Amino acid sequence: MSAVATPLLLLSVSYASSQTLVSISVTQIYNHSASASLAVGALRQFTATGDYSDGSQQYLTQQVKWSSANVHIATVTSAMGLVKAVAPGVVNIHATLGGITGSSSLTVKTSELGSVVITPSTNWMMKVGKQLQFSATAGYVGASILDVTKTAVWSSSAQAVAIVSPTGLVTAVAAGTATITSTFGGQSAATVLTVTTTTPPKLGSWSRPYTLGMHGIHAAVLRTGKVLLWGYPLGHIVGPSPARLYDPVAGTITDLTVPWPIDIFCAGLSFLPDGRLLIDGGMDDHLYPADSGITNTTFFDPSTNLWSQGPAMTYSRWYPTTLVMPDGTVLAASGTDHDGVTIQPSLESYDPSTNSWTVLPTSADIPNPIDTYPLLIVLSDGTVFYPGPRRNSIKLDPKTDSWSAVAKRNFVARYHEGAVLLPGGQQVMIVGGASSGTDGGSGATNTTETIDFTASTPTWTYSAPMNIARYNHNLIYLADGSLLAVGGNQSLTYTSPVYQPELYNFTTGQWTLLPPQNAVRGYHSTAVLLPDGRVMSAGSDSGTPFENTYEIYTPPYLFNGAQPTITSSPSSLAHGKPFTIVTPDAANIRKVALIRPGATTHAAHMDDHRYVTLTFTFGSGRITATAPALASLAPPGYYMLVVVNANGVPSVMPFVQLQ
Repeated sequence: MSAVATPLLLLSVSYASSQTLVSISVTQIYNHSASASLAVGALRQFTATGDYSDGSQQYLTQQVKWSSANVHIATVTSAMGLVKAVAPGVVNIHATLGGITGSSSLTVKTSELGSVVITPSTNWMMKVGKQLQFSATAGYVGASILDVTKTAVWSSSAQAVAIVSPTGLVTAVAAGTATITSTFGGQSAATVLTVTTTTPPKLGSWSRPYTLGMHGIHAAVLRTGKVLLWGYPLGHIVGPSPARLYDPVAGTITDLTVPWPIDIFCAGLSFLPDGRLLIDGGMDDHLYPADSGITNTTFFDPSTNLWSQGPAMTYSRWYPTTLVMPDGTVLAASGTDHDGVTIQPSLESYDPSTNSWTVLPTSADIPNPIDTYPLLIVLSDGTVFYPGPRRNSIKLDPKTDSWSAVAKRNFVARYHEGAVLLPGGQQVMIVGGASSGTDGGSGATNTTETIDFTASTPTWTYSAPMNIARYNHNLIYLADGSLLAVGGNQSLTYTSPVYQPELYNFTTGQWTLLPPQNAVRGYHSTAVLLPDGRVMSAGSDSGTPFENTYEIYTPPYLFNGAQPTITSSPSSLAHGKPFTIVTPDAANIRKVALIRPGATTHAAHMDDHRYVTLTFTFGSGRITATAPALASLAPPGYYMLVVVNANGVPSVMPFVQLQ
C-alpha cells in the first residue's frame, strides 16, 4: 500500500455556523500509485471539505448532499459520498451545502477481467445420484466481482462420472473423478470433483464470494446480530475509514463510513458492557508511511448505528491490543507511538462509568520484548496472561500491577499466531504462528501448545498439530465448542496462502481438513462466528479482487439435522444466578454455553477467545442454567447464548447481557 497525498488541515468534524461557507473541495480517496480512473462495478469514497470566510476548513462529507451528474455512468450515496462506477465515461460528482457546490471529475473505464473462481472449490465430493448447484464468480481489476453462473460456459471432463448443465447444476452419475470447468470472458476455472458410492464425510461448505466493497480488516459481531467491518482509507488522506454493516439474515451490506477524517486501521477493538464497541488508536496519515499511532478513542453504538468520539488516551497506539477486564474496564496495551518506532510499554485502562482513561503504575509496564498486537487473556484467577508471540510467557497481577514469569514455550516465538482460553478458564492453547516476524513473518509452523494453570508448575506441552503450517490465520470457537482455523499463509506477508481451514475436535484431540475457500484470506483477514452458527470470512489485501469480498462457511454440524429452538431466554443474566431457557427441545439438549461475540483484526481475537460452558438441568419444555459464578470466567457484556442437541447441532443464538 503506497500513496502520495497532501494532508488536509481539518479543524473540526462539523461546520462553523457563525461563519460563511465560501467553497467546497471534493477529494477522491484512492491509492495514488494506481490509476485515478475507476473500473466499472468498483467503489470509491469521495470526501468534501468546506472553506469558510474566516479562513478555516471543515470536514463536510456526511453533511453535504451528494449527487452524480450522470447516474448512468456512476451513482453516489446521497449522505455518504460512496461512488459506484456503472458504465464507461466521464462524470462529475457534486457535493452541495447551503447553495454552495463543489465537484470532482471521475473517469470510469471498462473493467478488466482478472480471474474466475468456482464454488465449491477443488476436492469436493458427491454421492452417486446427487445433484449440486455450482457457481462461477468473475473478479475484475478494480475489486469488483460478478456472479456469472448463468452466463459462463460449463463442461465436465468425464460425463460418465458427472454431468453439468448449462447453468452449473452438477449431477453425480458414477464413481470416479471429473474436472468441472467454467469459462467466462476468455478466463477459465476448474475444480476436481470426486464421486463416490458412499455418503461423503460431512465437512461443511463455503458460499461463493460476495461483494463487500472494501477490505474487511476489522470485524465485530454486534449485539444486533449484524457484523461491523472496516479497513483503511485508500490513499491515506486522513480518512475517513471505510466501514460496512453486514446483516447475515437479510444478506445486505450498508455503508457506514466513519463520519469524520480518521484512520482507525490497525486499532484495537473490544465490546463495553453496554454493547458499544470501543476502538482505541489507529494511524496518523499525516506521517504515512511511518507506523505512527494516534491517541483517539472511537465508539460505535449498535443500537443507533452511529459513530462517536471518546476521550483521548494518554499514549498514541497503532497495532494495540484491548482486553475486557472482569470489572468491565478495558485495558489498552502496546501499540506504536506517534514517532512510528517506539512500542508503548505503558498500560492504560478505560472506565465506562467515568468515560475516562487512567494510566497504570509503571510497575505494570510490559517488560521487554514488547510485541504489537500481543495476545492477552484473562484467566479464571483474574490475572492477565501474555502467551505470545513472545516465547517466554508472563502474566500481570492487577492487584499488584506487577508482571511475573510463567513458562517458556517449546516452539520459538510465534508471530501472527492464534490462541484461545479453553472452557473452564484454566488452560490456554496456542496454535500455529511464524518463527520470525521480520517482513511479515517466515518459518510457519503447524504445531500447537497448551498450558494448564491447575498444575503446581504450569508448563507448555505440545498438543495435536494442524495438518498445514500457517500464520495470519483466524482461530475461533464454533457454536458447538470446536475450534476453527481459517485462512493464513506460510511465507512473508502474502506468500503461500492457505485455502483449507481446519477443525479441532476436543473429544478426539485431532485436526480435520475442511473444504477450501476461494479467496486468499491471509494477512489482514478476519473471521467471526455468526449468531446462526455459520462463519463469515473476509479481508486480506494482497491485491486480488476477491479480497474485497466475504465468504460464508456452513460448518458440518448444520448438516446433522434441524437446529434446536430457543423460544425465549432472559435479556440479562447475573453472575452465579440461575436462569430459564424455554425450548421445545429441552430433553435433547446436551450443552449450554455463552460465546463472546467476535472483535478481531490481524489474527488477534481480542474478545472472542473464550467459550463458557454452563451447568444446567432440564424439565418439560425448559432448561434451567446457571450463569458463570466469576466475572473472570466471563467479563460483563453481551454474549451469544447457545444450546447444542445430542446430534451436535447448535441453536440460533440470541444475545444476552451478563451484568
